Amino acid sequence: MIFLTVPFAEKDQAKALGARWNAAQKKWYVPDGTNSTLFEKWHPQAVAGSGDTGKSVAKGASMMEVGLTITGEKYLARDHNCIPWEPCAQCDEALAKAKANLATK
Repeated sequence: MIFLTVPFAEKDQAKALGARWNAAQKKWYVPDGTNSTLFEKWHPQAVAGSGDTGKSVAKGASMMEVGLTITGEKYLARDHNCIPWEPCAQCDEALAKAKANLATK
């Protein structure tokens, strides 16, 4: 089983290709017997190597644990553990701050 680093905005695309959600790990994964090359863009090593951040990623560490941005400039990193599709006061507050920062630029 290969665990993937799938941004929330791309979860439907990964699911359509055959990825499955592991609720215990809170991660998407490639089921055994599925062509893993379809998921290369979300493979942890591919994501870790996509930008030259000067940071190394320990084997098995999640992208959030090492503080790497895993998607475009509008990505909002979460510093807590919540379910992305359910309402969260901390996420709402962080989003409001991010929007205010963008408005002042």
